[in-house]
Amino acid sequence: MQHYGADNGLLLEESTILSELDTEGISNLQELSTEARQSWAEAVALRLVRHRGIVPTGWTKTAHCYLCGSGYSYHDLNMLSCEWCDMRSAGKRFPVPDE
Repeated sequence: MQHYGADNGLLLEESTILSELDTEGISNLQELSTEARQSWAEAVALRLVRHRGIVPTGWTKTAHCYLCGSGYSYHDLNMLSCEWCDMRSAGKRFPVPDE
């Protein structure tokens, strides 16, 4: 069994990742190369890690989002929207850097 998200201190089983897809999506995913499937699974794991309020490993920079304000990121750019916007718009809290 494959696990994802370990770099962020969270082991997500393949079934958790696949639960993010519908039947058609799973069949489309099976047509991709192993590398493409693994990249997709890691991207989903990264989103699930963020949705648990965990700052992903390597996100040590502070970016500024027009909608969310300052937030942890892998770059230090000014943005119109950011990786945390989906949590903010859902009314969920997310970690913010001390300024």
